[in-house]
Amino acid sequence: MNIKDYSVNITKKHIRKSKRRVVRNLPCSVCTGSTSFSWKCRKCEFNLCENCMNENLWALTCNGITWGCPECGEKNDLGNQ
Repeated sequence: MNIKDYSVNITKKHIRKSKRRVVRNLPCSVCTGSTSFSWKCRKCEFNLCENCMNENLWALTCNGITWGCPECGEKNDLGNQ
């Protein structure tokens, strides 16, 4: 393997990794603000920004591990376990 082949392999790996890390700025379903991170329901695509999740955590979870979607009732993980 020469240097030219090695650089092509690195470029292909870099392209594959960059495709995986697409940042989607989806609007929050509660405050309609757009942030780089939001909690998303797996079933109905309901989005909550981090601020809205922290304000409404008392109503969305009873155990601190899962949260229930207010639209469809689906249980989703908070990602802390």
